[in-house]
Amino acid sequence: MDSDFQLQVDLITTIKYVKNGLEGMEYKDEYFLNSNFGKLKILNHLQNKDILNKELEWAKNNYKSVQAVNF
Repeated sequence: MDSDFQLQVDLITTIKYVKNGLEGMEYKDEYFLNSNFGKLKILNHLQNKDILNKELEWAKNNYKSVQAVNF
Protein backbone atom coordinates (compact mmCIF):
# COMPACT_ATOMS: atom_id res chain seq x y z
CA MET A 1 0.00 0.00 0.00
CA ASP A 2 1.24 3.46 -0.83
CA SER A 3 2.39 5.24 2.32
CA ASP A 4 0.91 8.49 0.97
CA PHE A 5 -2.58 7.00 0.77
CA GLN A 6 -5.19 9.13 2.48
CA LEU A 7 -8.67 7.87 3.25
CA GLN A 8 -11.31 10.06 1.68
CA VAL A 9 -14.18 8.59 3.68
CA ASP A 10 -14.06 6.91 7.08
CA LEU A 11 -15.31 3.35 7.58
CA ILE A 12 -18.61 4.32 9.23
CA THR A 13 -19.45 6.73 6.39
CA THR A 14 -18.55 4.07 3.81
CA ILE A 15 -20.84 1.56 5.51
CA LYS A 16 -23.66 4.10 5.50
CA TYR A 17 -23.10 4.74 1.75
CA VAL A 18 -23.24 1.01 1.03
CA LYS A 19 -26.32 0.55 3.21
CA ASN A 20 -28.12 3.48 1.55
CA GLY A 21 -27.17 2.22 -1.91
CA LEU A 22 -28.43 -1.30 -1.20
CA GLU A 23 -31.66 0.03 0.29
CA GLY A 24 -32.06 2.45 -2.61
CA MET A 25 -31.92 -0.33 -5.17
CA GLU A 26 -34.18 -2.49 -3.01
CA TYR A 27 -31.43 -5.10 -2.75
CA LYS A 28 -32.65 -8.61 -2.28
CA ASP A 29 -30.12 -11.38 -1.83
CA GLU A 30 -32.08 -13.78 -4.06
CA TYR A 31 -31.65 -11.35 -6.96
CA PHE A 32 -27.92 -12.03 -6.98
CA LEU A 33 -28.37 -15.73 -6.33
CA ASN A 34 -30.73 -16.10 -9.32
CA SER A 35 -28.91 -13.89 -11.80
CA ASN A 36 -25.55 -14.67 -13.36
CA PHE A 37 -25.32 -11.06 -14.48
CA GLY A 38 -26.70 -9.17 -11.47
CA LYS A 39 -23.33 -7.93 -10.25
CA LEU A 40 -22.31 -6.94 -13.77
CA LYS A 41 -25.49 -4.88 -14.08
CA ILE A 42 -24.61 -3.01 -10.89
CA LEU A 43 -21.07 -2.34 -12.13
CA ASN A 44 -22.49 -1.12 -15.44
CA HIS A 45 -24.87 1.19 -13.59
CA LEU A 46 -22.02 2.63 -11.51
CA GLN A 47 -19.99 3.24 -14.67
CA ASN A 48 -22.93 4.94 -16.37
CA LYS A 49 -23.21 7.27 -13.37
CA ASP A 50 -19.44 8.02 -13.60
CA ILE A 51 -18.87 6.54 -10.16
CA LEU A 52 -16.58 3.79 -11.51
CA ASN A 53 -14.19 4.30 -14.40
CA LYS A 54 -13.59 1.81 -17.22
CA GLU A 55 -10.93 0.07 -15.11
CA LEU A 56 -13.58 -0.47 -12.39
CA GLU A 57 -11.83 1.96 -10.06
CA TRP A 58 -13.66 4.65 -8.13
CA ALA A 59 -13.75 7.77 -10.26
CA LYS A 60 -11.44 10.44 -8.88
CA ASN A 61 -13.12 13.14 -6.82
CA ASN A 62 -16.45 11.41 -7.26
CA TYR A 63 -16.70 9.39 -4.05
CA LYS A 64 -19.36 11.74 -2.66
CA SER A 65 -21.70 10.82 -5.51
CA VAL A 66 -21.89 7.27 -4.12
CA GLN A 67 -24.09 8.72 -1.41
CA ALA A 68 -26.49 10.11 -3.99
CA VAL A 69 -26.69 7.10 -6.32
CA ASN A 70 -30.24 6.30 -7.28
CA PHE A 71 -30.38 2.64 -8.18
